[in-house]
Amino acid sequence: YPNDQGGKIWVRVAREIDDVVLLSVRDEGVGLPADFEASKMKGLGMRIITAFSHQMNSQLIVHRRTPGTEFLIAVPLHKHT
Repeated sequence: YPNDQGGKIWVRVAREIDDVVLLSVRDEGVGLPADFEASKMKGLGMRIITAFSHQMNSQLIVHRRTPGTEFLIAVPLHKHT
């Protein structure tokens, strides 16, 4: 959010499909730069998100919203036999 004005942030964890859990973090901020690529970002926040998604063997999905951004991590559940 610009100029430290603050705003809403939503965090949601849901089991959308039998074998996938979705972790969603969404805001209504100014959004991402046009050339944003999660895999190329070097900031601490993106490094943590990338490491977490790799550790969980999950997929990171970035949705550009109007306004804001949503980061989704789709975590596969492993069924034990």
